[in-house]
This record gives sequence, C-alpha cells and structure tokens, in this order.
Amino acid sequence: MMEKVKDRYVYNLHGREKVKNDVNIDNGELLKVISRSGVTTILYTLRKSPQRFSQLIFSTKLNPGILNRHLKALMKFNLVTKSDNSYVLTSKGEKVVSIIDQIIKLSKS
Repeated sequence: MMEKVKDRYVYNLHGREKVKNDVNIDNGELLKVISRSGVTTILYTLRKSPQRFSQLIFSTKLNPGILNRHLKALMKFNLVTKSDNSYVLTSKGEKVVSIIDQIIKLSKS
C-alpha cells in the first residue's frame, strides 16, 4: 500500500509549476531511508531468509520501535513486504541490496 505524496512545486522564472510525480515517492527520500543506521542490516538479514518481527529484533539487535519504523519505511518503498507474519525482501529490495554490494565493492577498489 503506497501513501499518496503531496503535490510538489518548483519555482522558476515563470512562477510556480507543479512537479509531475510519476514515481509516488521521492528518490532522495529512499536514499535517506537506506542510509539510516540499521536499515542495511535489516536488508541483508532478510536477504538470507524471511523473518518474523521477533527474529529480526534478535538478528539485527535493533530496538523494537526503531525496527518497526524502518520496516514501515522499507514497505513504503516496496523493498520489503509482509507475508504470513514474516517480513520478506521483494525483488526490488534484492536489486537495492545488489546495488549496495556494488557500491561497497567500488569503495574498496
């Protein structure tokens, strides 16, 4: 379930212009979520296997409130979904983790 993003405007020489929002969520917001402490740990943990909330608390060592906030954000971006009381990495989530792997590999070379 995606949340509706409010209309956004840019200002230029011609005044205020509404920005088309083909993608419902700003890419900058996605990067902000991924950069939060603990989010990549959640992604890598779910890459191994689906996990229940309590298992994720144990695996990631995150505070339940923080974990819940991160999972909600990851579900908002369709990187994680909830199925049968377990959180599962989506195909989009797999791609993001793969890109993170590439960035890490690039930074080491």
